[in-house]
Amino acid sequence: MSSFDFRTVPHIHAGTGSASQLARIAAPLIGDRDRILIVTDKGVRSFGLLDGAVAGLEAAGLTVAINDSVVADPPEDMVLAAVEEAREFGAQLVIGFGGGSSMDTAKLVALLLGTDQPLADMYGVDQVKGDRLPLILIPTTAGTGSEVTPISVVTVGETAKMGVNDPVLYGDMAVLDAELTYGLPRHVTRMWPKRETEILNGGSIYWVIKGAIQVRQRILRLDEMVGQDGIRRCAIVLHPELFRTQP
Repeated sequence: MSSFDFRTVPHIHAGTGSASQLARIAAPLIGDRDRILIVTDKGVRSFGLLDGAVAGLEAAGLTVAINDSVVADPPEDMVLAAVEEAREFGAQLVIGFGGGSSMDTAKLVALLLGTDQPLADMYGVDQVKGDRLPLILIPTTAGTGSEVTPISVVTVGETAKMGVNDPVLYGDMAVLDAELTYGLPRHVTRMWPKRETEILNGGSIYWVIKGAIQVRQRILRLDEMVGQDGIRRCAIVLHPELFRTQP
């Protein structure tokens, strides 16, 4: 058997209702920090998924700010604006709460608050210099895995995808609370996928080469197919041409 390394966040807590008990669960990490920033999106906030966590943190005497400006495929300027708001608030610990975009954004906010290095200089693999603020990641879907990876992807310009891949982006803790998925449709709980019209109208598959997103292939259509095992699947048909995302 070939040797390999396995790395992930140092602390994973799983339990129903864990988000509401976050102040207790994360007490050693929170320490004497009392200004907590939650990074999320308007959908998660409107569904009330934050309510238990916020109530528990505030009951513990902590001041909580919520940035719900995250959108899918977060643009670079949105991330930078979130950093400025966090600085004005005086955030001492960052919580990413939601899907992959919210957690990716939270990682970068925590990182940019801890270092003077510009975001543009961080793109690629192991390009980060400096540290970040304490970081907790709480997923509300099971489809991205961002809570246990050291990668954040943002949109630069109109369509270019750029990634920061560095061990410093591993959170200090991932909290898995199945209660956050109660009442959601099954497909949303599983992966919160884009609808077909969104995929076909400008959707692309992006290719990572040497740690950076370099090219994309446009999605032409989705075909239904049945495998030899009899299971129906969705086949993604791609345009044969590769389009550069890097100059």
